[in-house]
Amino acid sequence: MEENGYPFVEDNEISSDLLKAVCDSDGKRKKIIVCFISISGLAQNKETAIDKLKEVLGIFKENSGSVAMIYHFDPAINEFLGGYDRRLYKLYRNLIERMKKEDFFIPDESLENDFLVRLCDGFYGDCGNLMYKFTLAGKPVMCINYEILDNERVYFEDLDFSKDLTEVEDYDREKNPDESYDVLIVITSADYDRVKRNYKRLADCIPGRNVIFIGSEEVGRKVADDNISDRFKFIDENDLLPYKDVESVMKDILHIDEIPRGMVGWYYQQFLKMTYALNCKDEYYMVWDGDTIPCRNFKMFDESGTPFFDLKQEFCENYFITLERLFPGLRKCIDRSFISEHMLIKTEYMKEMMETIMINPNLMGSTYYERVLRTIDTDKLKASSFSEFETYGTYVSIRHMGSYNFRNWHSFRYCGNFFDPDTITDVDYEWLGRDFEAVSFEKRATRTEESMSIFQNPKYREKLSARQIVEAIQEESEGYKEVW
Repeated sequence: MEENGYPFVEDNEISSDLLKAVCDSDGKRKKIIVCFISISGLAQNKETAIDKLKEVLGIFKENSGSVAMIYHFDPAINEFLGGYDRRLYKLYRNLIERMKKEDFFIPDESLENDFLVRLCDGFYGDCGNLMYKFTLAGKPVMCINYEILDNERVYFEDLDFSKDLTEVEDYDREKNPDESYDVLIVITSADYDRVKRNYKRLADCIPGRNVIFIGSEEVGRKVADDNISDRFKFIDENDLLPYKDVESVMKDILHIDEIPRGMVGWYYQQFLKMTYALNCKDEYYMVWDGDTIPCRNFKMFDESGTPFFDLKQEFCENYFITLERLFPGLRKCIDRSFISEHMLIKTEYMKEMMETIMINPNLMGSTYYERVLRTIDTDKLKASSFSEFETYGTYVSIRHMGSYNFRNWHSFRYCGNFFDPDTITDVDYEWLGRDFEAVSFEKRATRTEESMSIFQNPKYREKLSARQIVEAIQEESEGYKEVW
């Protein structure tokens, strides 16, 4: 028996559960409609797509006496949507799991397209191969229009997405907290260009959810045009904190009309990382230096779900002079440094720290960043006299003792003196990764053929580790040193 050129599906071809679902109480088949929602439909329309799908499912439920709906899953949603937009994926997953409890909802993850075309009387949903097959079969097809919503009708009143989302996020955070936060990279256009060849490795190795570049409009265009990873997003720096606002404060303090961008930039990039907390909806976010590339995968939480403060060796007295003025009674509390090219920040604690700055009656200024800048002696403002890493790390370690675990972090700060970011290879990273979690390519790095040959010499690599070579070089140098 054929229908529109396709063999009709006989009862004996259908599982007993499916046959029961598509028939009414008299055993007569209902009109069977297949519904298909694609990953592109969700990704492009986001929460509007969830609202539309909720409405569609509600209509099918109202007509379930005469119509059977088969929901045909797009496998790409479970495979890829979580990496693209984790919040959207959670909303979608919550809705589908809720619908599986409904009698009218017939989930399908295994039926082949040709079988569905034979079985069903029509198609509803997103464009794709399945819709095309229904068209060829001459069966009714209706494309979903996400822009048309009946806002006056409420379907599934028991669905509280905000509650469901919180519960799922708590579960996911417990299960894998390193998937519950975003990573911020505040960067200039020139620095992005200098290191971007290595950003595929950053996308593959860095924990977290999205990697959000914060910078000028030019940076945003480059992130979009290069399309290195689906994880990469962009926020315009001026949407977080206008550069001119910080610049004007510094001009007023210094009593000058012009000020080098580099001088303002040192403080501005730190304030951007702090200000993000005011917009962050996650429990944590991580900041990461754009000139630093991970050598291997790592985690920012221990087995119990406690976050890490990663520590290195560095000390700048001016940072702690400023800190003690901002928070009387607080001073350097560990023998190491919180400056390690990255930091996992608890949103609540960062906001609390900024609020504490604002209620200090001895500080001047209408914003937290103005108060920070006016705390610094004028003659030291031109120097690097504030560190968001040392300030946050010290504040939290004293005011919220035990909320983080301390961990020694080994990164090669001066890697750019010995490796070119345009020519470094995966083999180099694998070798360096035996001793270092990450390496940095600072813009002030000075490479020579002689310096590069030290690490490139296969005879050296055969007998020495990267750590041993670094330690030997440091014996003959002054200044900052990597310490194990």
